[in-house]
Amino acid sequence: MRAGLRLVHFDIEIGVEFYEETRSHYSRKAKTLEEKHNARPSSYWSEDVGDGTTRGDLASEEYGELEEMLQLNSYFGMVTVFGALERCFLRIFQDMKSLKLVEDKHQKKRSYLTLGGYKDALKSVDIHVAKQPFKWSDIIKFQDLRDAIAHQNGFVTEENINRLTQYGYKKLGQRVEISDKYFRSAVELAKESSTLLVKEYSKVIRKLGRKKIR
Repeated sequence: MRAGLRLVHFDIEIGVEFYEETRSHYSRKAKTLEEKHNARPSSYWSEDVGDGTTRGDLASEEYGELEEMLQLNSYFGMVTVFGALERCFLRIFQDMKSLKLVEDKHQKKRSYLTLGGYKDALKSVDIHVAKQPFKWSDIIKFQDLRDAIAHQNGFVTEENINRLTQYGYKKLGQRVEISDKYFRSAVELAKESSTLLVKEYSKVIRKLGRKKIR
């Protein structure tokens, strides 16, 4: 399982590296545009360039596009990092099945589970991910935001509003905002949770007198 954990962390680091490179690129472009705007008098930006459109309108559209790219970058980062954490749960579940540790007849038939399903399966071998030291509520928030991004393009809809209200998204049509600070906290959450999960599962294997799965 240690080798599997290294792969999970490697996947996370790839996602973070892509996020940082892309964020740096579009942030530089946004800064350049802002400097360009500040270097011109207001009369320049109010000049009509045709069809009632001003230079300021065009610059505003360009800046909006850059902001959208930054938001999409954070969305991609969220999906990538959550996917790595989810794969950690999956690999352990698959290992449990191979060692015949899964007792639930419905879970035995499944090749993968929901996050809640993994929680229940792990509970059966005395790993309680919904309790400390795991940060289950943070993991669930991570999943809820990721689901809104992956399935509703980051918008609050009738399908997800009940889940998102607790995070301050109470209006249909609102869009989930992922700050750099939150993204980085999610990265640490994924690393810490996957490390702890593998540690606890390794204890289970040792108690059963079995070799660790490399």
